[in-house]
Amino acid sequence: MTTSGPSRLMCALHNICHVVVPAGILVALGILGFVVCDLMFSETIRQDAPLTVERARQIGCPIPLPEDATRVRFAVYHHWGKSETYLRFNADTAICKEWVATILDANKGSPEQVRLQNITTPPVIKSWGELGPLTWFNISRIMVGSFSTGGPRGPEIWIDNDRGIFYYRLMY
Repeated sequence: MTTSGPSRLMCALHNICHVVVPAGILVALGILGFVVCDLMFSETIRQDAPLTVERARQIGCPIPLPEDATRVRFAVYHHWGKSETYLRFNADTAICKEWVATILDANKGSPEQVRLQNITTPPVIKSWGELGPLTWFNISRIMVGSFSTGGPRGPEIWIDNDRGIFYYRLMY
């Protein structure tokens, strides 16, 4: 038995509705799920105004801070597998230099192997991530200072010896 033209059209529309519409709904739900997950697994904290150590800890500064630190500023960005952390605080230069071992130990570095290298020319950030440039992360103003790193995936640390400023940056 053969079907006439209008019946074939109805069968075709019926098949399209059973295949295409559910597939479209699945695609829409997938896109919605991706957007929701994207929002849930993304975090940005940016503190541009100077803070006390106590206040910085209260609002989630992810880096250990010395008790004598002042004018703490930090910025954190996490999105899926990408992360950026910037920190700046003022303290006596000796405290800043001692704090490098604490930071590298917290980042599973090797504090026994901490080597502070003298800075001979003002450093420059060649590549900013999602957070930058940060006006308060002004390492280019360092004239006399030190630099250390925690290895290829470890933090970069700069110390401004003249002004007593500790700078920290971790990106991966």
